[in-house]
Amino acid sequence: LNDVNQGKSPDLTELDIDKNVEVYIVGIAPNVSRLAQKFIYRDKFGNIFSHIARHQADMMIVNSKGNIPMWRIFRELKPPQSTNYTTPPPLMASVFGAIINGTHYPESLLENAVRRMKTDKSVNYVRAGIIKACINRKDRYSKNKEEIKMALDIENNNQAYLCGRLFAVLEKVQIESVKGKELNRTIKDSYFASACANPSTVFPKLIKLSQYHIEKLDYKPKYKKLTGEIVDKLNGTFPKTLPLNAQGKFIIGYYQQMQDLYKPNDTKTKEI
Repeated sequence: LNDVNQGKSPDLTELDIDKNVEVYIVGIAPNVSRLAQKFIYRDKFGNIFSHIARHQADMMIVNSKGNIPMWRIFRELKPPQSTNYTTPPPLMASVFGAIINGTHYPESLLENAVRRMKTDKSVNYVRAGIIKACINRKDRYSKNKEEIKMALDIENNNQAYLCGRLFAVLEKVQIESVKGKELNRTIKDSYFASACANPSTVFPKLIKLSQYHIEKLDYKPKYKKLTGEIVDKLNGTFPKTLPLNAQGKFIIGYYQQMQDLYKPNDTKTKEI
């Protein structure tokens, strides 16, 4: 069980456990004076183990801090100021079923995770991991070869992913331009949600603004080169709108690029 929680698939033969034993998992909820059966799953013990391990592996992303339990997944969907928010039971049951059966996650999980990040403008490893897992599983089941990697993928030319990377670079340039001073608002505070949904309306303005910020830097070539490389891959144009799946890729591109920009060998470190 410890191995499974860490995303590993243990050798059940070495543990003297018969992986072909059939296991039943039943979910029961109170219903007035009766009990209501919410779900029942039946599978071989070895399959359930491998499905849970696959789930943990899917949730892993650069700078993850270990396995992600279900309660943490649902906590990340909660509005930060809410005191009475509860995760809808159908969503909880659907996520549990996807983990146990090794099937794709419910669309509402991706939808809730993306909405929370656009609203809170907070992208941490758990939220990024949820989005990565949802997109990769969807691609896997539709036999789409494109798969989001753990860390920054400079070979990924998906337009939404590139837009997310570019936003991270422009934000880093803005932060570096004030030379250690605190900013009242960054471009993430002002433009993250709109850039994620409608890139073409935001990025021309941000790129123009970044030229002013870059001129303040002592090491201009690094950021000019990185910005130029990403813009070239975008062919100088930006998508008008991004659907839900693409918004998820934007967020992953932003998260992975930001983690790469703040690697330990940089002059500063930052957790986002």
